[in-house]
Amino acid sequence: MAKYLIIVLSLLILGGCASTTRPAVEAVINVQNLACESCKPLQEQHFSTLINIANKSPFAMKVQSLGFLKHKDKTYISIDLVGAAYNTIQTTTTTRLTNEFFNKYKSASELLLSGMFSDDIDGVRVLLSCTSYNFVSDKYGLSPQGENLELFTDKNIINQFLLGDITAQSLINNSTVYINGQRMDFKLQMM
Repeated sequence: MAKYLIIVLSLLILGGCASTTRPAVEAVINVQNLACESCKPLQEQHFSTLINIANKSPFAMKVQSLGFLKHKDKTYISIDLVGAAYNTIQTTTTTRLTNEFFNKYKSASELLLSGMFSDDIDGVRVLLSCTSYNFVSDKYGLSPQGENLELFTDKNIINQFLLGDITAQSLINNSTVYINGQRMDFKLQMM
């Protein structure tokens, strides 16, 4: 798991995800390339389902990777989504990540839980990333800063959220949350 997070964070720091978008179907992780050894049989078994899910994803979601992983002895379907570029003068890290959450989380979760592997997973892991830079001092965006919100959420909590039984804040409060790789609480704050 730590190896996987390091790879994702290094891509963010180096700006790889900020300039790279590809069709979602290309983001489905090949079984041989999956970092989680114990997840490889699951990835192989459901590979065609993941391809179908990727084909259904809206282009605006900019899927970076799609596959299975383990976290704290639980199995998650995992998706990394590349977001927008924001102006640091007008927004904060919290407002940027809140915006990414509201723009992508619900549709991504609905799509992932629609797969035939629902009985094989404990939950959904979503990594929402965006970039920001100062539009005045860095008007060409040469020094973007990557930010990400990573949520590990039990599928029952997600279903309650999708049905409107709990709020977005309740979903986050009942998830394991990492902001830029650090475990912490996250309070939604609109722009």
